[in-house]
Amino acid sequence: MAAPISFNMVNLVKSSRALNSLLCQTNRVLTTCFTTRNSPRYVTSKTGMPQKPKRPMGKYMVFSQEKHPQVRAMNPDLSFTETAKEIARLWRELPDEERESYTAQAKQFMENYNEEMAGFKASLTEEDVKMIAQHKHQKKLMNINKKNRQVLTKLERPKRPLTAYGIFVQSQLSGISGNITSKMVAVGGEWKQMSEDEKSDYYTLASKARRDYQLAMDAWETKMADEGNISVVRKKSQLLERQRNKTEASKKKAKYEEEPF
Repeated sequence: MAAPISFNMVNLVKSSRALNSLLCQTNRVLTTCFTTRNSPRYVTSKTGMPQKPKRPMGKYMVFSQEKHPQVRAMNPDLSFTETAKEIARLWRELPDEERESYTAQAKQFMENYNEEMAGFKASLTEEDVKMIAQHKHQKKLMNINKKNRQVLTKLERPKRPLTAYGIFVQSQLSGISGNITSKMVAVGGEWKQMSEDEKSDYYTLASKARRDYQLAMDAWETKMADEGNISVVRKKSQLLERQRNKTEASKKKAKYEEEPF
C-alpha cells in the first residue's frame, strides 16, 4: 500500500529537483544506449562498416603526450589541471627549431589520416553513406536541442510539472533501499498494482501542478514578449503578441491622423 500524502509531501512535490536528479540517474543507461547507437563507432561496429579512421593529433597534442609522463614524474603532487598548465608553459617556451619537429610529426600524421580516409570512403556502400548522413543529421538535431534547452534555462523558463506517476515516485523512493535502478523497478511495480482510487490523490496533485505551470508559463511568456524574446514564446502567444502590436500601431496611427495640424 502506498504511503499517504502528507503536507510535507506536498511541499516536496513543489520542488522536483531531487526527483529529476534521480530520474536522470535512472535514464543514464537509456541515454548512454541512445548516444552509443548514434555514435560513429557503434554504426561501424554493428553494421560491418569499415572502422572510420580517428582524426590525428595536432602538434601541441603530440608534444603534450610526450611531455605528460615526464612532468608527472618530476612533479607527482601536481593536479591534472596544474600538470596541463605546466605542459602549456613548456610549449610556450619551446624554441622554434624544437617545435618544428612536432609540427613535422603532426603533418605526417595528417597525411596518413588523409590516405586512410580516402580508403575508408572508397570502401563505403551506398547504404553506409546514407547511414552516416543520418547519424550526422541526428547529431546536429541533438546539438540544436541542447543549445535551445540552455537558452531556455538561462531565461528561467518554468519547469514542466511532474505527472501523477512522477509525484508517486518522488514520494516513495526515500523509503526503498537499493540502487536507483532497483528502486525504480520496485516503485513501478507498486504503481501498477494500485487501484484508481489509490492513485486519485496523485492525479489531483498532478492536475494542480499543471494549472500552476500554465499560469507560470503565461506570466513568463508575457515577460519574454515584453522583453522582445518572441522566438522562445509558443506559437499561440506569438500570434497574440503580433496582434497586440498591430492593434497598438493602428491606434497610434488613427490618433495621429485625427490630431489637427
